[in-house]
Amino acid sequence: MKKMNTKIDAQYDCDENLTRDTRGLSTVEYLILLVVIGVAGITVWQKVGESIDNKATSSRQSLDSMQ
Repeated sequence: MKKMNTKIDAQYDCDENLTRDTRGLSTVEYLILLVVIGVAGITVWQKVGESIDNKATSSRQSLDSMQ
C-alpha cells in the first residue's frame, strides 16, 4: 500500500531538509568572529589612544610648570 503525500507531508519534508542544510553556517560563524574581533580591536585602539593622550597631557603640563 502506497502512502499518499499531502500538503502537510510535503511541507514537513521541506522543513526537515532545511534543518539539515548547513552549507551557510561556516560563513555566518566567520562573520560573527570577524565582528567580535573588530569590536575588540576598536575598543583596544580607543583605550591605547586615551592612555597616550593622558601621558602627552601630563608631559606637557610638566614642561609648562618648569618654565
